[in-house]
Amino acid sequence: MTNSLASRFPELAAQLDPVLNGEITGHHLVPGSDRKVWWRCIVDVSHAWQATIANRINAGSGCPDCAVTGYKPNLPGFIYLLTRGDSTIQRKLGITNVPKRRLTTHTRNGWTVLEVSPAFDGAEARRVENGFFALLASRGVRQQRADIVDRFDGYTETWAYDHLPIDSLAEVYVLIGWQPKELDPHQIPLPTETNPES
Repeated sequence: MTNSLASRFPELAAQLDPVLNGEITGHHLVPGSDRKVWWRCIVDVSHAWQATIANRINAGSGCPDCAVTGYKPNLPGFIYLLTRGDSTIQRKLGITNVPKRRLTTHTRNGWTVLEVSPAFDGAEARRVENGFFALLASRGVRQQRADIVDRFDGYTETWAYDHLPIDSLAEVYVLIGWQPKELDPHQIPLPTETNPES
């Protein structure tokens, strides 16, 4: 295929995880695809993550564990639920390592905090977020690019309340079948405001 990821972006194709992707190689994939595949970090080969090909190319995203900014799954994670309403009430679910800073940004943008979880294992918090977004997508209620004229920060984490009325994180956990296990703050240090966040 002349338009393959391997032919157009060989350095990116080299980062495809050969084990987790099975038979799929850069020769089978097309740049700009929304297909999620596994990637292997070029800095630390113990880091693997899933991302769409389009995200890697268009956003220039790399290994989330090595990123200077953004959510760090190796740190404690917090799940938050936000609301805002103009003509329609919206809900937003997200994760962060530093709630105070992340939620300050959201409140400046018109969101109201409904709930913030206690500290969870960061990778587990990401699984909750991904599981819930998969549920939104399966029900056809997750916001898509075509749904929103003014794409705000985290618009794909948003849904219309009348399509899925959720008022608490406990409802989210029940919907995805997850049992929360809080971290003991004495065993794992919580991130400080100087740590990178999402």
